[in-house]
Amino acid sequence: MGFTLIEVLVGLLILTIGLLAISAMVPTAYSNFSSSGSDTLALAFAQQRLDQLRALPYNDSSLSAGTYTDSGGNAPGDSNYTRSYQVEVDTPVAGVKRLTVTATGPRSRQVQLKTLITQ
Repeated sequence: MGFTLIEVLVGLLILTIGLLAISAMVPTAYSNFSSSGSDTLALAFAQQRLDQLRALPYNDSSLSAGTYTDSGGNAPGDSNYTRSYQVEVDTPVAGVKRLTVTATGPRSRQVQLKTLITQ
C-alpha cells in the first residue's frame, strides 16, 4: 500500500504550516530568553549587596537609616546595572532593621530583595 501524490502533498502542506508557525515564535522566545538572563544578572547583583550588608555588625554606619546608591560591580557587564538599598530602623518592631536592595538592569526593570536584621 502506497500513498498517492495528493496525500503526500497534503501531508507536506500540513508540515509546512506547522514549521512556519514554530518559526514565527523563535524571535519571541529569544527575546524572552535574553530578558530572563538580564533579570537573573540583576538578581545576582542585588544578592551580592544584600550578602555584604548582612555580614556587617548591626551598628555599622552602612546600616544607618537612609537610602544608598552604587553602580557597577567588579564583573564584566556589571557597569550596566545600578543598585540601591534602603535601611529602615525599628521597622516593624524595635531592634530590627529592614533592608531593601533594588537592582536595575539595562532594560530598566527592577529586582528587589528584602530582609530583616536584628541586634
